[in-house]
Amino acid sequence: MSENKTPVLSRLEFILIGMFFLAFIVWSVSKCSRSRSKYEDKAAQEIQDSLDYATSVGDKAAVKKDTVAPPPVQAEPSRPQYSTLYVTIDGLNVRTTPGLKGQVLDRLALYDEVFFLNERTDSLYEFSIGKVKVKEPYVKIRTRKGKTGWVYGAGVHYYKMKREGAE
Repeated sequence: MSENKTPVLSRLEFILIGMFFLAFIVWSVSKCSRSRSKYEDKAAQEIQDSLDYATSVGDKAAVKKDTVAPPPVQAEPSRPQYSTLYVTIDGLNVRTTPGLKGQVLDRLALYDEVFFLNERTDSLYEFSIGKVKVKEPYVKIRTRKGKTGWVYGAGVHYYKMKREGAE
């Protein structure tokens, strides 16, 4: 008489699938916990902002007596976010005004980090960088040393790279 034995391979497959499922559950719970706390902090801040606005405008009806404000959140001082740019031409001049007539404030080295201050000139300027002609605006930046000025747009980029033709 033959006995019905479960092949070893099917048991192994069952164990592997179970381990995969368990790992997926652990991963998803950790992801949900992190995003949940982020949204709770955001909601608490929005409630605090709406309460501050209502009291500043004098809208006493909007502020309920039984409303409990969440504890104050220690936030960084409000400052605009600026994009980081990297210098692509060694010895790039930072000038007081856009164009070649502006006084040179600083010279930047290749790959120096600067902050784009969200301003650029309306007109484009054409220059030869080595054998390559480029046509770019001037952009306003702030250096790591805190100096604010204008640089030629071809001299900075969002990625660390060296401009072709530049020495």
